[in-house]
Amino acid sequence: MAASTVLDFDKWLSVKLKSLNTDESIFGDYIKGILEGEESQDEKIEALEGILVEISTTDGMTQNEICQEIINQWELCRAAAAEGKSDEAVRTAVDIQIARIMEQQALIVVPQKKASDEERKLKQNILSQYAEVSDGEGGLDEDDCGYDDDYEDKLLSRNTNAEDVMKLEKLKKESLRQDSAKKKEKDKEDREKQKQLALDRKEKEKKRTQKGEKKR
Repeated sequence: MAASTVLDFDKWLSVKLKSLNTDESIFGDYIKGILEGEESQDEKIEALEGILVEISTTDGMTQNEICQEIINQWELCRAAAAEGKSDEAVRTAVDIQIARIMEQQALIVVPQKKASDEERKLKQNILSQYAEVSDGEGGLDEDDCGYDDDYEDKLLSRNTNAEDVMKLEKLKKESLRQDSAKKKEKDKEDREKQKQLALDRKEKEKKRTQKGEKKR
């Protein structure tokens, strides 16, 4: 495969693995090693599934479909190189595929953004209510209000709204902190699993190669 075509595939694979929250520095070369092998397509899919089995897909695709997509993209780049297609044509095709991956990722982020917008509206609503109560009290002094029931109700409403704002901010910060901690822990666990799977797979390939040499 031409050097430029290899680079185009590498670029696509890097984006694809990142979209799956997978460390491309660990799996990129290993996946290419499988693709460059002489095994059948079914054997390659099986080998790819072995190292991608722990990946949690975000676009609804199964592990088998992801492996098939990787192989198809590899074959597409190989065919383009064999047919002597221009680097620009190959690069354009790869860029289109990358754009589709990025579009899928954007669709996944939309629900999260929608939730953030709802939180923002709730906060604005509470702040608006708080501002109305504060403005309503601006023209009152102790002599005018006389600490009557209406004045006490306004004070209570203002305090309640202020507390709501503080509670919302506190809950939001705590939620972000917990989400961040969970994500860091999950990313750490995923990286460890991926590294172990890669090592296990490499060991299996080594043993299979040794068995093949003994049979000869």
